[in-house]
Amino acid sequence: MDRIDNRYLIIYNNSNKAIYNIISPNDSMNVFQYNDDFVFKGNYIYSKVGNIKMFVFLGIKPYTKMDSNDRPKNWDLYFESIEDKKMRLFIVNKDSVDKYGWKTIFRKSIYNKKYYVTLENLDNMKWEFEYKGE
Repeated sequence: MDRIDNRYLIIYNNSNKAIYNIISPNDSMNVFQYNDDFVFKGNYIYSKVGNIKMFVFLGIKPYTKMDSNDRPKNWDLYFESIEDKKMRLFIVNKDSVDKYGWKTIFRKSIYNKKYYVTLENLDNMKWEFEYKGE
């Protein structure tokens, strides 16, 4: 049985806009290869193939914190699998999602901020990351 990591990445949104966060092992936000096989509706992404599957992006309201909803099951293995050992943390304003939609966000890599984070960084931050806005 795989061990499930009990460390949660907490994102504190210290800005005046609602945001979404996306974790990636490389410089592409499109880690799930969202393309025409998916249907985008609001904060939900549905698979068109086989059984309908759903992925939900949960927003983080201004001046609140929340654990990242797309975290790996095992952080150590995740970081070992990344070539440069730095995960990318993308921040996308809800305003951008409302304006362009998720499909365009992924296709054009629209984001407000990108951070490079190591496992050591997360340990030093006690697994709490603060986004201060632009």
